[in-house]
Amino acid sequence: MDSRITIYSCITNGYDEIPDEHYYDPDIRYVMFTDGSIEHKGAWEFRDIPIKHDCPLRLSLYPKIMQHKLFSEGDRVVWIDGCYVMTEEYVQYTKKLFENHTRVHMRHPMSFTYYEEIAESYIASYNTVEDIVNITKSADNIGFDFRKYTNPILASFWNTVGNAEFNELWWHLSQVSTRCDQIAFVVAKQITGLEWHTIDWLESGVNFRGVDGKGRGREGNVGRRKKHPKAGSKDQWKTMNDMLLQVKEIVGMNHILYNKHWRNKEFLYEWIEKHHG
Repeated sequence: MDSRITIYSCITNGYDEIPDEHYYDPDIRYVMFTDGSIEHKGAWEFRDIPIKHDCPLRLSLYPKIMQHKLFSEGDRVVWIDGCYVMTEEYVQYTKKLFENHTRVHMRHPMSFTYYEEIAESYIASYNTVEDIVNITKSADNIGFDFRKYTNPILASFWNTVGNAEFNELWWHLSQVSTRCDQIAFVVAKQITGLEWHTIDWLESGVNFRGVDGKGRGREGNVGRRKKHPKAGSKDQWKTMNDMLLQVKEIVGMNHILYNKHWRNKEFLYEWIEKHHG
């Protein structure tokens, strides 16, 4: 077991580059998993990803999720997506979190229901109808209660290594489709009963905001160099209600979208423009 806190990340297929603006603390260990597609720079210890996968997105999920295979039990580790900038505030906040908590993730400010979560990924074309139906069936088959769905932000999270059952289930479910690791996390959390402390995403000291839909400069993912591939088609949002009806047959809940983003056409078109413009 390493007594230092480890902040780690993974970059595949050159989707991101390591931001030059990172703050590096001498008391922190930094580990970067990569497929060899990025420049080695900064205070990172570079490691190969110990599995092979045809999909670079799913490949990058292995280090993110399977911590118990990559670090020692009891290690305090922090995941951060490779495109975001670590600040001194973030590092100091990380140290304080581990003084009082074993594992922590951020809450999403929009508090999506399950329907709203899959609507977001469908409108953005991250997942096809088949992808969404498959992850929904997988969750339903192991007893997930869709009414209790609460959406996290997993661009960064803090954990003490050792919860192998949770990690293995999260990994298994994340492979159902290309972009379902967030849903898979929520399902694994509920099914295993693993407790996580939650924090507001604005407390962390990192700008995790995305572009606001009109190109205004709020984005925090400064290291992003190219967009991830999309499984769905650009115009599939027009059939969203048909998709929701298929999911309703599985989960048995009314397919109501409460969040204003999906009921307000202006917000809807902004979201579409953000991801397809």
